[in-house]
Formats: sequence, C-alpha cells, structure tokens
Amino acid sequence: MRNDKINKFKKFFFYFFFLIISIYIILWFSISSKNINQLKEFIPNENKFFIKKYLFPYRYIHKLENEILKNKSRSPISEVFFAVTKELNFKKSLLDFQTKKKNIEFLTNNLVLEKYNLSNYFHAGINHAIPGTGFIDFYENNLIVLSARGIIGFSKEIDDQIFFGQIKNNLNEFLGSEQFYKGNWFSFKDLFIKNDKIFVSLTEEIKEDCWNTSLVFGEINYNEIKFKKLFSSDECVHSKYNIDQEFNAHQSGGRIISLDDNHVLLSLGDYRSRFLSQKKNYVNGKIIKIDLNNQSY
Repeated sequence: MRNDKINKFKKFFFYFFFLIISIYIILWFSISSKNINQLKEFIPNENKFFIKKYLFPYRYIHKLENEILKNKSRSPISEVFFAVTKELNFKKSLLDFQTKKKNIEFLTNNLVLEKYNLSNYFHAGINHAIPGTGFIDFYENNLIVLSARGIIGFSKEIDDQIFFGQIKNNLNEFLGSEQFYKGNWFSFKDLFIKNDKIFVSLTEEIKEDCWNTSLVFGEINYNEIKFKKLFSSDECVHSKYNIDQEFNAHQSGGRIISLDDNHVLLSLGDYRSRFLSQKKNYVNGKIIKIDLNNQSY
C-alpha cells in the first residue's frame, strides 16, 4: 500500500513538473511574439521587467549581452573622428550655409519660441560627439555664429530660414584636428563681440596632454578674421597625470563678458583638479580680469 502511494505521488509530481515546464517553454517562445503583444499592453512596465528578469533570466541575460556587444562596437573615438573631420572639411570649403526651416513652440504668457537647426554644418559636439555645438552673438544687427570646431558665419536677416556667409579664419592654428581627435570636450568654448573685436575662448594644449583655457581675439571682418593670442596661462592640468587622478575638460570655464571699455572677464575652470581653485597663485577655478590695452590680467 505504501509503495502505491509513493508511485502515485511520483506520477503526480512528474505530471505537475511536466506541466510547469510546458507552460514555461510556451511562454518562453511567445513572450516576444506578436500574439502576446496585446496582453503585454495590460502589464505595467515594472511587472514586465520582473517577469523577464526573474522568470526568464536567460532571455534577460541574452538581451544584456547583446546591448554590451552593441555598445562595444560603437567607438566614441571613431564618432569624434568622423564628426570633427566632416566639420573641418566643410570649414575648408568656405561654403555658405543655412538653417533648416524654423520650428515654432507656443509657451506660456503668449511667448513664442523659434528653433533653428544647424546640424547639417555644425557636426561635432562638446558633450557628445554629435550633434554639433555652437555659440552666437550680434554685431551691427548681424547674427554671428561660431561652431565648437571653428566655423564662423554671419547673417543679416532672420526669417523662416537663416542664411549664413562663412568667414575665413585662423582659429585652428590655436586649436586644431590634433587636439579635437583627443576628445570632443577639447573645443572652442565661447564667443563674445565688443568694440569691433571678436573674442573666442578655447581649451589650449599648453604642453603635450596638458591643458588650460585661453583667449584669442581679432578684428571683425566679414571676409577674413585673423586671430591673435590675448591670454594664455603657463600652468596646465595634465589629462593623465595629475594629483587628483581625475580630468574633465567640461570643467574648463571659458565664459567671456565685458567689464568696461578696457577690460573683459574670463572664467577658468579647474579641469577637475579642484584643489587649484583654492590656490591664489593659480588662475584655475577663478574669474580673471584681462586688460585689452596691455594684455595683463
């Protein structure tokens, strides 16, 4: 009698186990099929995640492995190289350029926001390799734009599209492809126009892989602008060998504003060597006043 009970229990356990495995297999192959998509819509996202992660761990692991391989195949260096090369080639062409048609967004208080896109020409960004980054200022009722890699353009009219004439310049003598290819955060940082002069800040490679923020300027000319050095530091922060063993060229500063007719203010970041901000003998982590007449600061 006892053996019969044991055999019945074994049979029950076998059928129950077989049923569970069958349901599991059916769900395994149908969880991503079109037939169950409608059912998925009724399941909250957090529950979907729980089901995939704990009931179907191999499928979840397989998905994570694919994402890792996909991210590895995307080289940030290659993206920077492609975007920078494309932008510098366009700059060499000296072709004029334009925005896409503006997009309009209606804001509160009866305000209207108009967006103009320059992504076809400003290819290389500062935060990510793409999309591009740029800066604007105004001079004689003209809109002046500067890309993060040194394209300068001007436009007399702002309409549905803005058409820019490209201005030849020598900015890449101070910061060029050799530095750009080292990382998208090595770039021009700001544009400011004052008293017929245009000022541009940049991350300068003072020594090999050692950086600080500098300022150049030139006389406004719609055909060609020749920039000269206005401010540069003897000190620099090494991107690989530094006390804090950290480096971030997004923390470079570079903002330029006017103080009075004879001075501009320039912010200089610490490039994540934070202790420099506390040292009075270093310019990093400071706002400095630059004399436009004798270039002292």
